[in-house]
Amino acid sequence: MYKTFYRWLPAPETGHTFAAWLNDRGDITGFVDVAGKTQIVYWPSGSTGYRILGDGFPVGIDETGRVVSSTGEIYHADGTTGRLRTPDGLTGIVASQFDEGVTAGHGIDSAGGRVGVVWDAVGNVVTTIPGATAKAANARGVVLGFHGASSGSSVSVWRTGETETTITGPRPNFSDVPHPFSSNAAVTADGAIIATPMGLPEPSYWRCS
Repeated sequence: MYKTFYRWLPAPETGHTFAAWLNDRGDITGFVDVAGKTQIVYWPSGSTGYRILGDGFPVGIDETGRVVSSTGEIYHADGTTGRLRTPDGLTGIVASQFDEGVTAGHGIDSAGGRVGVVWDAVGNVVTTIPGATAKAANARGVVLGFHGASSGSSVSVWRTGETETTITGPRPNFSDVPHPFSSNAAVTADGAIIATPMGLPEPSYWRCS
C-alpha cells in the first residue's frame, strides 16, 4: 500500500519543470520549459541537485542513467556525451523512444520520405526500414510503427527489418511526435505491445500468438 509521501525535486528557478522518465535505481529525467524553449533536466539518484543536459526532450533513460534526447544526443551518467549515428543517405533524424538500451525513430531520405531507424545503446544503427516511422523497439529486433509519415488506421510490426504483421481495429494508439505528453507505446522484451487502443480509453496489450 502506498502511503501519503512525496518530496519536491529541485528545479530551475524559472520555467515549468516536468519529470518524465525514471529508472530502477532512481535516476530521473525530464525537462524544463522556459517561454517555449525546452531543456533536458537530470536528477541523479540520491542527489540533492540536478543537471541541465541540453536542449530538447528526453525520450527515455536506461539503468545506467543514460539519457537519449529527441534530437539524437546521448547523455551518459558520467557526463560524457555521444550521438545517434545518421544512416547513409538520411538527414534530420528524430528519436521517438529509448527503452531497454534500444532507440526507435526515423530519418528523412533524399526524396523527403521517412525511413524508420533503430539504434543500440551507444548510437550504432541496428536496423533501417524504408518508407516507415518507428515508434518503439526491443533488443530482439521487434519494431512497432507505421508505414509513411502518418499512422492512419493501422500500425505495423517488423521483425529484423521485415514486415511481420499489420494491426487494425483496434490498433495501438501512439504518436511519432517525441514529446513526453504524446500518446505512447512500448514493446517488451518478449514482443508484447503495450498501449491504449485507438478510440478506446482502455489500456491494453497485444501479444503474438
